[in-house]
Amino acid sequence: MKKHIKVILIVIACGLIGSTNFALANNHSDESWSFSYKIGTGNTHYTSSRNKLDDSYAYVKLDSVSNNGSVDCWCVTHGKKDIIDSSVVTVNVGQERFISQYAYEKGYKKIRLAVKSTMWWGRATGVWSPDSV
Repeated sequence: MKKHIKVILIVIACGLIGSTNFALANNHSDESWSFSYKIGTGNTHYTSSRNKLDDSYAYVKLDSVSNNGSVDCWCVTHGKKDIIDSSVVTVNVGQERFISQYAYEKGYKKIRLAVKSTMWWGRATGVWSPDSV
């Protein structure tokens, strides 16, 4: 009887360890971004590309923005051209948002965050990740 209990506990432990590794195998670490906006230069900026490792939502948080503004954010592919059906989210200072997009499902390995300011000039800073927990 004790042998059966040990086997069952080992199987459960292996299952928990395996599922934990799977859940942590995405690219959910935050990376900082910072953009300056100037009149006449356009107000959409793009982060550098990051690896997209699963079909989870992307994540964005706005840490600061000039003039009490907000930003609109969405995801684009590495080349900024291909359609990945990304939602557009408006983010205010201190807010976190999850962005639905279908890059992984459509076979894209890298995505960028597009950040569009609602103001004509100033600065916005925050963090983002292509995958979420």
